[in-house]
Amino acid sequence: MRQPTTHEVEELDLPIEVPVMRQFRVIYSNNQRPVEVSILIKGGHIYELSYQQAAQEQ
Repeated sequence: MRQPTTHEVEELDLPIEVPVMRQFRVIYSNNQRPVEVSILIKGGHIYELSYQQAAQEQ
């Protein structure tokens, strides 16, 4: 998380002193080729991230 730029505060209509999070997302096709890339800026007071990762057998 980081403090937003002036532009982000205005465009996202953020309350004062609310941090933002940057999400970098890549979507892959069935043959593992990237087909979409996006960077999303979200208000930290609204969104929560949750991750799950399967353990790999060694």
